[in-house]
Amino acid sequence: MALKAAEVFSSIQGEGLYAGARQVFLRLSGCNLKCRYCDTPETREAPSVVMVESKPAGGDFYEIANPIAVEMMADILIKIYGRRKLHHSLSITGGEPLLQVDALLKLLPPLREKGVRIYLETNGTLPEAMRRLAPVTDIVAMDIKLETAAGVKVPHEVQRRFIEEARGTDLFLKMVVTAGTDRVEFMDTVQWLAKFAADIPLILQPVTPFGDIRGWLPPHMLITYIDAASEVLESVRAIPQMHKLLGQL
Repeated sequence: MALKAAEVFSSIQGEGLYAGARQVFLRLSGCNLKCRYCDTPETREAPSVVMVESKPAGGDFYEIANPIAVEMMADILIKIYGRRKLHHSLSITGGEPLLQVDALLKLLPPLREKGVRIYLETNGTLPEAMRRLAPVTDIVAMDIKLETAAGVKVPHEVQRRFIEEARGTDLFLKMVVTAGTDRVEFMDTVQWLAKFAADIPLILQPVTPFGDIRGWLPPHMLITYIDAASEVLESVRAIPQMHKLLGQL
């Protein structure tokens, strides 16, 4: 069994509740969505080689043919993760990692036995895959997609089921907001979350200009969104993509 990947490296988590934490990143290839603000569009298709960092945050990479056998990937990750408590966790990102749930189910248990915490970044559209992976996942960063921001429509029922499957983990929600975000859609989504997920932290992430996204979200709009969401949800924060601001991968 093998994984279709794009890169393996050590850096700083730039998004969500764990922004600033040191992590090893395993970026997998393939995605079932095509979001307007996606900043890793190259991961939609698997490259011929995977770029692997030689040592944590060293900046030197070598190439391995893609896909990579699960056993080889495990050895690579253990080596870069290190024996000391350098890294907070291993971020499984993409693309959409849950498209490769069978390979992850083989990769992750041995890593967790060695003390590696698993942090999953996901678009929250594959609840059945989440159900299978939840027992070997520690933290889940789940996207809530707004159609007027992402340019894709994800049914609320699908994301509700996903939240239910991920509840056994340390789960938080992340919602990208842009200058084009419709206030009615935003409020409808927040009110929907309040019915069954008011206790789950929500991170509002102002979009970083990239590709077709040219401008930043006006600050007064971000404050408006925070205030509105805070009326019905227990924990709401605004956190931009810190790694972009810091010039990190």
